[in-house]
Amino acid sequence: MYLTLIAPVPAEGLARLLAHITFVIAAVTCIYILAKCRKIDIDIKAWCKKRQRESSHALSEKYNKMSVGFPNIVKHMKYILPITILIILAVITIFLFSRRSTPVHPTQWTIHFNGNNNTGGNPPEQIQTYINETLPEITISQHFVRAGYTLMGFYTHQNWEEGSRVWNDDGTVVPVSHTLEAYPAVGVNHIQVWARWSRTQWTLYFQGNGNTSGFAPTSIVVQLNHALPPIIIADNFLRTGFKLDGFYSHEIGGHRIWNANGTVVPSSHQLDEISGQLSVVHVYARWIEL
Repeated sequence: MYLTLIAPVPAEGLARLLAHITFVIAAVTCIYILAKCRKIDIDIKAWCKKRQRESSHALSEKYNKMSVGFPNIVKHMKYILPITILIILAVITIFLFSRRSTPVHPTQWTIHFNGNNNTGGNPPEQIQTYINETLPEITISQHFVRAGYTLMGFYTHQNWEEGSRVWNDDGTVVPVSHTLEAYPAVGVNHIQVWARWSRTQWTLYFQGNGNTSGFAPTSIVVQLNHALPPIIIADNFLRTGFKLDGFYSHEIGGHRIWNANGTVVPSSHQLDEISGQLSVVHVYARWIEL
């Protein structure tokens, strides 16, 4: 099962776009009005110069006619103030959004829990949680198991080498996991956490590694935290020209687990470093040339 996040409507991009559009419209409109006013002013000055040679009476009459054009100037000028306000508002909006460095995070998650190869039962039901809200404890069914493993808890990643634990194996929350922003998402507003299992049982197979007669010991099953048992090595388990040195963790290199007489090397009672999360482990006969 996994974690889901429900995000708010992403309005930041739309607001920024509207601010730019408002700025462009206001600027173009203002330029147009200023151009119209400038044209009227030029026409008036040219007309005045042309009529300076006329008599004062005639000039007075022309000025009276000319005054009809001034309402046009006023008609255009009355838009200057609101257009200027629009430009200022647009610039402020763009400035504020450009200064905003914190990304918009989802405010709610839906968390899904993945059983990660469980062999019995079902993982916990999905839950929802909000940003800055403490994660709740979860109920883990006693039937939720994986054969040969024990549950360690629920983690942010499936791989052993990655992620951190969010819930313990008893369903309690790991304190440092209360914030979910850094968790990997698996979809829109969704986060998935994975059950992590630790192996509790291994099957060991003994490899003759070049023996010329007899058979290597039969396979055995060992449990976590249980001492390895001694093994019985047949007298006819031989290799011509060599003598048995014991059984090792690797075909080449590694360390000895059983001596040549079948007794266990004390430091080999734990198999974790040999097997990792493998369910089957091979150990190899090591021969010394005579």
